[in-house]
Amino acid sequence: MPERLLKILKENAGEAVSGPDLSGRLGITRAAVWKGIGRLRKKGYGIEGGKHGYKLLSWPGLSEEELSLYLPDKKIVFKQSVPSTNDLAIGLAEKREFSDKGILVVADSQSAGKGRLGRTWSSPPGLNIYMSYLLRPEISPRNAPLLTLAAALSGALALRAQTGLQARLKWPNDLVANGRKLGGILLELRSDPDRIIYAVLGIGINVNAKKEDLPKGIKATSVFIETGRESDRAALIAGIIAELDFWIRAIRKGEHAALVKAYRGISDTIGKNVRLTSEGRRFEGTALNVDEEGRLVIRVAGGGAERQLRFSTGDVTRLRGTA
Repeated sequence: MPERLLKILKENAGEAVSGPDLSGRLGITRAAVWKGIGRLRKKGYGIEGGKHGYKLLSWPGLSEEELSLYLPDKKIVFKQSVPSTNDLAIGLAEKREFSDKGILVVADSQSAGKGRLGRTWSSPPGLNIYMSYLLRPEISPRNAPLLTLAAALSGALALRAQTGLQARLKWPNDLVANGRKLGGILLELRSDPDRIIYAVLGIGINVNAKKEDLPKGIKATSVFIETGRESDRAALIAGIIAELDFWIRAIRKGEHAALVKAYRGISDTIGKNVRLTSEGRRFEGTALNVDEEGRLVIRVAGGGAERQLRFSTGDVTRLRGTA
């Protein structure tokens, strides 16, 4: 109940919501509402009570308690600062600390955040999302690329639903807005030839960063820059996890077509002229599709003939002149 009560108060932050209104919407007594308000106050939420009802004035920064309100059934590991949430999650996995529902690792900041292809991820405190999801996905290693697609799609869908920002997807692992990088996915796993022992999905999203908070020389943006509004990081994390659990179940059930169709629908790569660098080689052409194994299909010209090539990994750059 506290998480549902908090959700209503946050939706009306700064405005009073009456006790009878809360009671009716939650299907509980006014006494239960009062008790719920008391529990939230003890956790650091600034809630003013008056004749017009209850008004949420302030709330604590990102914390395990805040996340648990939204995700009461998840095992959550929260740290103020770590070198890397992915490294922490991998450490848990190597100690065989698993949960049937996955373990969510979240930090308020990272000192050595990791991006794809050995890049770093800027991770200042108090602003953005730095999270890793440790799970045993129970899928074939050949389907591992679909986990990256699922995580990117989940981030974009949660952002669209909660902030209104029409985030899009740059294959294979980037979230973008207006052509600028908004977030990224880093999948690290351990597997046998026939099974994935564990997978760690690292997700970083620029949420409340302002222009001066972002690294110089990088074409990046944030939800705040794009919308002009600050967003609730805990609520966004919960939304991402809800989407991710849904799509991982779809992968397990072999419903790859549904995942890829949803991914294609908000792709910022399909239909664009691109340069793809893979294993030290460069290819230029038109991105035609993402297939049901998560591979990017590119039409390239060479030797007087056109070919369609499929790539499981690679670094994509949109070429100039692409709409």
